[in-house]
Amino acid sequence: MFPIDFVRRTARYTPDAPAAGDGETVWSYRKLMAEVDAMAAALQDRAGTDRPVVAVCGNNTLSHCTTVLAVHAAGGIIVPINARSSASDVGAQIARVGPHLIYTEPDTAPLFAETALPVIGGTPGIGTHGDAVALRAEFAGSRPSWPAVAMDDVNGIKFTGGTSGVPKAVEQSFRCVTTLIATMLACFGFDEGDRHLCVAPISHGAGTFLIPILATGGLNRLVAEPAPGHVLALLESGEGTTTFLPPTSIYAIMDAAGGRQPAFPQLRHVIYGAAPMPEEKVREARAFFRGKLEAVYGQTEMPVVMSILRAGELADDRYLASAGRVTPFCRVEAMDSDGEILPPGEIGEIVGRGPLTMNGYFGMPDETARTVVDGWLHTGDVGYIDERGFVFLKDRLRDVIISGGFNVYPIEVENALVGHPAVRECVVFSAPDPKWGERVEAALELHDGAAATADEIVAFVRERIGPVKAPKTVHIAGELPRSPIGKVLRKDARAWALARERSS
Repeated sequence: MFPIDFVRRTARYTPDAPAAGDGETVWSYRKLMAEVDAMAAALQDRAGTDRPVVAVCGNNTLSHCTTVLAVHAAGGIIVPINARSSASDVGAQIARVGPHLIYTEPDTAPLFAETALPVIGGTPGIGTHGDAVALRAEFAGSRPSWPAVAMDDVNGIKFTGGTSGVPKAVEQSFRCVTTLIATMLACFGFDEGDRHLCVAPISHGAGTFLIPILATGGLNRLVAEPAPGHVLALLESGEGTTTFLPPTSIYAIMDAAGGRQPAFPQLRHVIYGAAPMPEEKVREARAFFRGKLEAVYGQTEMPVVMSILRAGELADDRYLASAGRVTPFCRVEAMDSDGEILPPGEIGEIVGRGPLTMNGYFGMPDETARTVVDGWLHTGDVGYIDERGFVFLKDRLRDVIISGGFNVYPIEVENALVGHPAVRECVVFSAPDPKWGERVEAALELHDGAAATADEIVAFVRERIGPVKAPKTVHIAGELPRSPIGKVLRKDARAWALARERSS
């Protein structure tokens, strides 16, 4: 099956069930597929090919969701662009891939102001080649032609990491995306009772849940303005039973509760990913969300579901620090520097292989060859696999700090830091040191209204993990630097902290 076939099957079986909505408008599966097919036919017409390459950028709206599914229905190649990216980053990404068409919305249209490529607007007046509403009306009743594609052909080109220099674009095949969908269906047990809140951008992590929810007859509730209090209210009321969130959004939702413990009577899944969560925060979130917290681990190169930690497994404190159990359709191992697979419990680089693996980096064969070696995707993550197949991550290879001959994993230090009651979020990094080679430092945010000095926090951590791993300096920031999806940027935080030291 191709990805869109999962949605077509549900639309055939339960055409009148609710499929997608934005809080005001709800479309049935029949209506959704009619709009998707019309838009897919329009994309093929405007691109002049039955396999359009479409850059898609917008907020979590019905129009955006429809266009994403339309690219799938056309058998095309989707290029998701994060709405929170900078214009320079977006320009680099567009120049790198050169799509046939761009879809954008009023809030994101300025990101494409300099492009000469054809632009379709989500609403009238912002596109050079029409707007989605008019195009769907023009092609109403049409069906796209299905191109001659194979499962190993490219279905998406998705950007990963920073975009300084040459953007790195990951080619995901139809097989990769179908494997992702099948893995979620097998492991999470979604069904027609799931009302999935699309809170994080559907251009990225949240978007990977669109089709799995539709495949089982659930409803995707698109949240365009994901204020933490609003999301909390949707979860409390039962309007949302399932959601995917990065850790920073989970912290904000817990803060919005103001110390209350909501009941969440209809909650099924609160799935976190995109960044690790310290053990203390996992414990807090597990209790707050009434034992419904779950986790996923993956990379754009092997997306989202290399491992999954279900709520029942997370109820066991042994797995508080785990990224979950290796999923059925891929193989994940720890490997040493000589390319040998390590036995359970031994630390090495996490590697993976199987149908979830990317085709490669677009236009970067040498980088692809360095990353996929003998069929194994090298993630750059350090960790181990236990005897039951649970993945435990220590850190990124490049982030390990060697101080006085000792390996210090930033995640261990971050776990200790967030145990301090004043610390909301933190990031740990190295700084050059004339005696030790490198020393451990940290930047952090405090909870609103909390007070603590850097010396107090350092002393707190020293008591828990000892002087070697404890940061020598703590930098208290009003707000840590973040990526467009809210992930704390270690490199940028380090640059800020070191500049702060030099100027003091």
